[in-house]
Amino acid sequence: MAKQFFICQGGNILDNFDNNALSFATKSFLGENQVKSTIRFEIPENTKVVKVLTAIAKPYIETLTPSANSVKVDGNVICDLLVVLSNNDIVPLTQKEVFSHTYENQTITQDCILDATVNINDFSNISSGDGEELVYSASLDINYFVIKTENQNLCNVESSEIFVKDDDISYERFLGNFEQQTIFSFDIPKDSKTNSIVFVSSSASIKSVLPSNDYFVVSGDVYTTIVYKTEDGQLRSLTKINSYNEEIAFKGVTKESLIQIKVKCKESQVVENTEKNIFNFETPLLFCAEIYSIENKKCVFDAYSIRNDIKLTTNSYKNNSFLPTISMQDNIITNFEIDKTISRIDKILSVIPSSITIVNKVVSDGELLLEGIANINLVYYSIDDEDNDVLSSMDIDVPYSIKFNIGELKTGDEVQTQIELGDVSIKNKMGRELEILAEVCVSFNIIKENISALVTKIEVGDEKQQKDYALEIYLAKENQTLWDIAKELNVSIEDLTSQNSELTLPIANGQKIISYNKRNLEI
Repeated sequence: MAKQFFICQGGNILDNFDNNALSFATKSFLGENQVKSTIRFEIPENTKVVKVLTAIAKPYIETLTPSANSVKVDGNVICDLLVVLSNNDIVPLTQKEVFSHTYENQTITQDCILDATVNINDFSNISSGDGEELVYSASLDINYFVIKTENQNLCNVESSEIFVKDDDISYERFLGNFEQQTIFSFDIPKDSKTNSIVFVSSSASIKSVLPSNDYFVVSGDVYTTIVYKTEDGQLRSLTKINSYNEEIAFKGVTKESLIQIKVKCKESQVVENTEKNIFNFETPLLFCAEIYSIENKKCVFDAYSIRNDIKLTTNSYKNNSFLPTISMQDNIITNFEIDKTISRIDKILSVIPSSITIVNKVVSDGELLLEGIANINLVYYSIDDEDNDVLSSMDIDVPYSIKFNIGELKTGDEVQTQIELGDVSIKNKMGRELEILAEVCVSFNIIKENISALVTKIEVGDEKQQKDYALEIYLAKENQTLWDIAKELNVSIEDLTSQNSELTLPIANGQKIISYNKRNLEI
C-alpha cells in the first residue's frame, strides 16, 4: 500500500472554491471459487476410442448478472480431443459444455460493475476405460472483481480572509467496459506435405494498446498449433505465428486514456478451399477491456486565517491508479527425462502446447515472480519388441519460475495476469531425454492502491488575539516551505516575500526571516 503526498510551494486567496465531489474509480478483488463441469463426448457410431492423444479445454465467461449480494456466472467450456479410434482413424472430437454458477458476496449490488476471470485448474478423463464412453471432468477457478465509482467531497471556501494551499490532484475516472469479438483468419497451402488437417488449437497474446480519439488499437500475436496428415498418412504438426492489429471504437477514449485489456481465443474453424487449394483458418478473438480517463481537479490540502482561528477537517481515503496493460515474453528452457517404464521415443510427430497455470504469484518492488506448471502434449512413435512403430502420446508437466522486472510495480499492488504458451519446440536426445524450449507470453493489468488525504471542511472560529509587537525574526527549520513559515507567523506569503527581498528558494535550515506586523506599524 503506497501513500500519496501533495506538495505546493505557494498559496492562494480564493474568493470561491467549487464545492463539487471528486469521483474516482476503484477496483477491488472480491474473492474466488471453484466450479466443476462434466463433459461427455459423442463417439462415432460402430467404433470405440482406443487412445486419447491430446486433450485441451478452454473456459469462457459469457455473462455476469449481478443481483443483491450475489452474481450469476454463465459460460462454457470448449474441449478439443485428438483420438485414435478402433478402426485406426485419427480424428478430432469437440464438445462444448455450458456451466452456470452463483457466487455470493454481501458487497455485490444489482447495479455494480463486475469483472471475472476463469482458468482451467484440472482437466482429466474419468471414463470407465472401455472406449465406448468418453467423459472428462473440468475444474474451473473463477476470480471476481468489482469496479466502483467513489465520491470524495471537496472543501468549499467562502471567505476571502482564508488562505488555502491547493493543488491539482490526478485521479482515474471509469469510462466503461466492453467485450468485442472479431474473427482472425489466415491460409496455408494444401499440398503433399499438408494433405488434411486433424487438429487445431490457438492462443493469443497482447503486445501493445494504443489509444486515440474515440478508438484504440490493440496488437499482438495469434499462435496456432496445427496437427495435419501428409499424403502418405504421417502425422505432423506446425505452429503458425501471425500478428493482428484490431481497431476498436469506443466513444470518449482519448490519447491519454488508460486501457486494461485481455484477449481470449475461442474455437478455431478450418475450411478446405478446393478451388484455391488452401486451408482457411478462422479463430474468434474475444477482447475484454476496461477504459479509464485521467482527470485533474484542484483540491485543498491546508488552510489558515490571519484574522480568525479555524478548524480543518481532513479525510483520508483509498483510491486506485491503473497502469495500461503491460506485455512481456520469456522462455522456459528445461530437460525432461522419460520414465524408464515408458518406451523410448523414436520419432516426434507433433508438439501441442496444452495449458499453462499460475500456482504462485509474488509481487515485490520492481519485480513479479510467477511460478506454475506448463503442460505440453507430445505425440510420437515408439518401437515395440517386434520393431513396429507404435503411436503413443504423453503429457509433459514442466514446472517454471519466471521473474519479470516491472519498474512501476510496488509491494501490495494488485496484478491481474494473463499467461499463454506460445511456440514450443522439443528436441529428442537419444530417445530418453527431451530438450524443451517453450515461449511464454504474459500480460499484466496492474492496480495500485493509494491513500490520499484532503481537507473536506473549514470551520471559522473566534477572532485571533493580535500581536503586540511590530517586528518578528524567525529562523527557518529544515525542509520548511514558504507556506509553512507564513502559516506559523500568521502572515500572507505575499507579505513575507515583499518584506524579505533577498529570500531564496528552497529555504535553507536556519535562514533568517523577518516579519513586520502591519497593524502595529501603522499605530
